[in-house]
Amino acid sequence: MGLTKTSHCVSNLPILSSSSGDSVILASNTSFTGFRISNSSGNSIIGTGVQNVSMANIFIDHSGNDGIRLVNTNGGINIAGPVINSSQGSAINLIGGTGTTTFSGSTLISGGTGPSVNITGLPASGTVNFGNLQVNSRGAAGLSINGTSAGTVNLAGTTTITNENASSSSALEILNSTGKFNFNTVN
Repeated sequence: MGLTKTSHCVSNLPILSSSSGDSVILASNTSFTGFRISNSSGNSIIGTGVQNVSMANIFIDHSGNDGIRLVNTNGGINIAGPVINSSQGSAINLIGGTGTTTFSGSTLISGGTGPSVNITGLPASGTVNFGNLQVNSRGAAGLSINGTSAGTVNLAGTTTITNENASSSSALEILNSTGKFNFNTVN
């Protein structure tokens, strides 16, 4: 069962469907708001080296790779309440990056094959913030912090990671990392 915002909210969004590669390639100093992205053969949203980006009201369904993939961003990344269902990679994959990346409100993730949230190689100058994080029907780790991450990861709200698919992976894993990892409430 996928997670959804209210059906009225999602049904009124413009749809980017069945792209033959990555659906959305972010640029610096941009805003991307109010889209449903479905059946991408690559990443649904990718940003490499970007800064000052805001996203809101984003619903991602059946990404061929990662739902949201951010590589070596330079801060000022704000994503409000994404809903990501059934990614073939990670729902959210953050690789490297300095400055701050914030997922405000509630981030809802359901049914993927890779780690639901993967944070790898976050340098000491990098910070990732989540409000509430809900992961259901995961196929691998719910939240993975790895690859010598030395930055700061804050989960200020409630983190809920369930295991309806009987994944043998840990709900939460922190591997080979020396950063600061702060959790408010974990269910």
